[in-house]
Amino acid sequence: MVTMSTLRLLAVVLACGLLLGASRSTAAPYRSAVFVPSDAGATPAASTNYFRWADDSPKLTDDKAAHFGMGFTLGYLSLHAVAPETASQRSLVMATNVSFWLLWEVKDGFLSWESCGPIGGDGFSVWDLAYSVAGAALAFTLY
Repeated sequence: MVTMSTLRLLAVVLACGLLLGASRSTAAPYRSAVFVPSDAGATPAASTNYFRWADDSPKLTDDKAAHFGMGFTLGYLSLHAVAPETASQRSLVMATNVSFWLLWEVKDGFLSWESCGPIGGDGFSVWDLAYSVAGAALAFTLY
């Protein structure tokens, strides 16, 4: 059963994640991305059909904290929404969370902040994915 203190904790984690994630400006990218053209001879200005890898590190930043907080929140809420009773059900919920965060990073690889605003990203980041999954793993551990 979800208690009021648990809901307050989730609200704080979610608010922190949103605030930290919203501190990024669309005018100046948070970190640079490495351009990988999917079309021969394509350039970022000439084509929107390209994939970018984020040029980042494992260092804890506000973006990484936001990913961890949102991973924790999504993991915790999905566990309580589904209420898995067996280990295989818990594994399925965790696999769904990991898949969501993987797809989120793929989306960040194709959609840029410059062209899509807040829905875009700075490129596919293995470290963002790791922090998101770590947050979900903590939620699963505490469940």
